[in-house]
Amino acid sequence: MSRARDSVRPTVSLVTSSDVDADELLALYRELGWHSHARPDRVAGVLANSDILAAAFDRDGRLVAFARVLTDHVLYAMVHDVMVAPRFQRRGLGSELVRVLLAELTSIRRVSLTCDPGVVPFYERLEFEPSTRSMDRYQEE
Repeated sequence: MSRARDSVRPTVSLVTSSDVDADELLALYRELGWHSHARPDRVAGVLANSDILAAAFDRDGRLVAFARVLTDHVLYAMVHDVMVAPRFQRRGLGSELVRVLLAELTSIRRVSLTCDPGVVPFYERLEFEPSTRSMDRYQEE
């Protein structure tokens, strides 16, 4: 893909699982180095079982940004997998993904996410606050 074509900022929108090609999502996970996610069986489950999806596609219709939410639709929601292809980063797509999802969660009391320390300032600009109340439990693979 040429640089000129990449210079056009894709539009972020809500999508359904059928709008997202599982192979393209798998490729995006791999491109970003998220190898624990990058398995075909997991990607199919991510798409089938997420409550809200947002994505952006380039001019050729290829997936270049993605994020998702799991929620009970009343009290809690968790944002997952906010991803932007490297060639489209630093153009506001990540912020727009989160804003599009948050617009669907206005009645939810608590919206959470986990992130690497290096992107905490990014999420703070979107009004998320660090929390010490979270606990994680990982299962063996």
